[in-house]
Amino acid sequence: MKLRVRINLFLFLFVFIIIGILWLFQSVFLDKIYMNLKTKELYENTDLIMDNIDSESFKSQTMKISTEHKICVFVYNNTTGKEIYTCEALEGKCDLHKIVYTRQIMGFEINSDNIKSLTDYARQNGSSVLLKVTSKGIDGIKLELSTELSRSDSEQSVILAKTLKNSEGDDLIFLFNCVISPLVTTVNTLNTILVYISLILIVLATLFSLGIAYFISKPISDINNSAKELAKGNYNVNFEGSGFSEAVELGNTLNYASKELSKVDRLKTELISNISHDLRTPITMIAGYAEMMCDMPDEMTAENLQIIIDESQRMKSLVNDVLDISKLQSGNAEFKMERFSLTERIESEITRYNKLRCREGYFISFDYDTPVYVTGDSTRLVQVLYNLLNNAVAHSGESKLVRVTQSANQGRVRISVTDFGEGISPEHLPLIWDRYYKVDKSGKRTSMGSGLGLSIVKTVIEAHKGRCGVESSLGGGSTFWFELDL
Repeated sequence: MKLRVRINLFLFLFVFIIIGILWLFQSVFLDKIYMNLKTKELYENTDLIMDNIDSESFKSQTMKISTEHKICVFVYNNTTGKEIYTCEALEGKCDLHKIVYTRQIMGFEINSDNIKSLTDYARQNGSSVLLKVTSKGIDGIKLELSTELSRSDSEQSVILAKTLKNSEGDDLIFLFNCVISPLVTTVNTLNTILVYISLILIVLATLFSLGIAYFISKPISDINNSAKELAKGNYNVNFEGSGFSEAVELGNTLNYASKELSKVDRLKTELISNISHDLRTPITMIAGYAEMMCDMPDEMTAENLQIIIDESQRMKSLVNDVLDISKLQSGNAEFKMERFSLTERIESEITRYNKLRCREGYFISFDYDTPVYVTGDSTRLVQVLYNLLNNAVAHSGESKLVRVTQSANQGRVRISVTDFGEGISPEHLPLIWDRYYKVDKSGKRTSMGSGLGLSIVKTVIEAHKGRCGVESSLGGGSTFWFELDL
């Protein structure tokens, strides 16, 4: 499913959920919420009236609350059988006074039976009960009340009965009456309004979903089209992420990836060229000398055999470099970490290296102040040293001298390998650690290699949490170094 369609669906789903919740609360819970708020208000106001029963301002405060909130009040002393206070604030709609008074020939008198019933109701319910009036106590008709408050299409008259003892210990009954108006008309009005609101929300959701979907999907669609061009091998494609930060970041990341893929493609081309050249030459020489010795037995000399051996070793070295860098950079290479004397190991390897190169006129010196120990894979670190030595020997020039120095400082040891050859130009220095990169493009045998040696050096040293670098200038030789923790 397309992103744009999915965004539209999710936004429509969200709007319909909101509309459904509005309809649910309005149609199902509105009456209950209104009833709870109304009864809560009634309880709070009656508490204020009852708290002032023993004060001199009781009647004035009761009158004020009764008038403001449309509550009828009747207070009766059950102990003395006397009325304490009465207030009718519902303008002829008060059912309380019709219940507590009975019409007689000469006027009205208190209906003690109804008061007793209300008092018993209150005591049975913990001194407070809210009742719905179902039958008025007019002309002596028996009082009928219900504790069930429910939705109604007409006004509901409710009576709140509370018992209390005053400061003198008299048993008092407080009776309050208010009217809960029906919400049918209000609900119908709100339902009509909600229909229009729902339609407006649906229209707005449609417009917003289309706008948001376009805003989000457009940059992603553009990036996708550019990615298809990149997949075809067009590394000059530009990823333009816009609209929001994630798209911009994705575009920048893909531009970087495109640049790196272009570099890898260029290195791959160089690799094919370099390896084909480096393999073709020894294979040609091996085949040529072998055929010559086969056709002319007199040419089967130690010198010709040594040439075949040397060329075979070059091929072996090239293949080993390719395998080593593949293992190291894929994370499959194993490192056997142990503590050993780095100084002794370097000195031993340089002595052996000098014996192999002495007949060619090369000489490698080693300078250090004191032996040092490190923890690492000695075989891999010797490989690092050999790669740096081979590189230095290949570029040592006419001097054929290479100097290795060891210096320790602040818990770290630095090994430097210096040649006195032609040096490296500044523009090549940032690239020499790349795979298959060769500074020397002259094709001389002394400078030939796989282009992997320095990349292997960097990978191994970084695996030991060390650092490596180079200092060089044209005509001034080069110094390659690496650092490890002591």
